[in-house]
Amino acid sequence: MTGHPLIDAAALVRGLDALCSADPDVAAARRRIGDPALRTREPGFVTLLDVILGQQLSTASAAAIRGRVHALVQPLTPERYLATPVEALIKCGLSRQKLAYSRDLAAAALDGRVDFARLHEHADEDAIAHLISIKGIGRWTAEIYLLFSHGRCDVWPAEDLALQVALQHLKGLDERPRGKVMRALGEAWRPWRGVGAYFLWHVYHHLTRRVAVPIEPVPHSPAKDAAAAKRPASPAKKAKPGKPRKARAPTAAPKARPGKRAVARAKTKSAPPKRSARRGRR
Repeated sequence: MTGHPLIDAAALVRGLDALCSADPDVAAARRRIGDPALRTREPGFVTLLDVILGQQLSTASAAAIRGRVHALVQPLTPERYLATPVEALIKCGLSRQKLAYSRDLAAAALDGRVDFARLHEHADEDAIAHLISIKGIGRWTAEIYLLFSHGRCDVWPAEDLALQVALQHLKGLDERPRGKVMRALGEAWRPWRGVGAYFLWHVYHHLTRRVAVPIEPVPHSPAKDAAAAKRPASPAKKAKPGKPRKARAPTAAPKARPGKRAVARAKTKSAPPKRSARRGRR
């Protein structure tokens, strides 16, 4: 794996300190809203399944479907998931396409096509390449999994809508950064882009008062879970492989500036000071 430290409570603070030294916009926002909470999930089949179940859905819709699936399939193992009747899973809210993706993941976990036990040995890009070889897993899905279950400090889910909206606000851009622009702006935050993603979800929450973190822990309430498993749900919309879940933009748009000048200014402001020594690996 890379030499970068994994995100724990101490590393989260170190990463934020480094980002604040490198980027005045992060420093100013951190003074206003404080630090994000650290959210982690156990690596393995269940967490990656949860990310797939949340593709292209709002946080609330994804949480509802996960709750029904967790209540229905107990214990939630690849074997039990494959043995669960298809129609029962569809009643939990899965589309036929997402059902196919999730069942293929379960099969891959059993036949060795995805090696959860040794995934931590791979560098970030190699781990992403390993995961996206599975049908239904795209780059966003792989990045979210590695960020939350492996705590990789430099994973940057650039296609996440909430991150784009938050970075637009943070940098005062006149339009939401996407694709190459999002990745270019993130370069200045290496090797702490994963910590930067945590912070941007925190920014989004303060902008909208909505939770945008892609995978929250599934609450465990036996009574509620049993009721949720029995309650049918409308099938979710078809999801494309590995696409991020939906997130609504804040009501109040950030102050506009000329597009090219804004992006150029953002890149300049995000670049680390020449004398800074906090950007190296820790």
